[in-house]
Amino acid sequence: MSEQPRDTAAEATHPGQEGTVNFHWDALMTVWEPRSHFSDDEIWATPDCIRLGNCRIPILNGEALLVFLCVHFAFHHEFDGLLLLCNLYLLLRCDAERINWNRLIAIASQCRCRTAFYYALFFAKAVMAAPVRSDILDRLRPPALTQALMPTGRPLFRDSIVPKMLERHVKFLLINSLEGRWRAFRVRFTVM
Repeated sequence: MSEQPRDTAAEATHPGQEGTVNFHWDALMTVWEPRSHFSDDEIWATPDCIRLGNCRIPILNGEALLVFLCVHFAFHHEFDGLLLLCNLYLLLRCDAERINWNRLIAIASQCRCRTAFYYALFFAKAVMAAPVRSDILDRLRPPALTQALMPTGRPLFRDSIVPKMLERHVKFLLINSLEGRWRAFRVRFTVM
């Protein structure tokens, strides 16, 4: 029996109000990992809340939200989308002084998304002058081979959709471990 794909996002609108709220869960799923990069226990241990009408809705706290935005921007949008970059910039601008960067780097390491985290922060700083300290980027910097192969100029600004081979190339480089890259390679060529 094959497993049915499950929804990983939804939208909601509040009657009589303008705007839409996007809900995501398992948003850090990848084809090469059997489960989400974020565990439910870890990510929802200390949520923040927002109000939508009479409802209190739990949302990711600042540090978890920052990791999510970085990884979502990298893996799911291949660094495309000014709106996503602006969201990242605004969170950094509002919370930069309160961020526990050591904890954040530990989360990125545990979730196996340091490279995605690095490049999202790198772009936010380079393009929008986001308040990201250089020592943080130095601690997250990927190996020299990954840096040399990452096409940092092409993915961010373009006027058309990402070519499939460029998307695959970027995603492959964002995988932090050789084991993960090997699994991705096997998944890619056994799914065809």
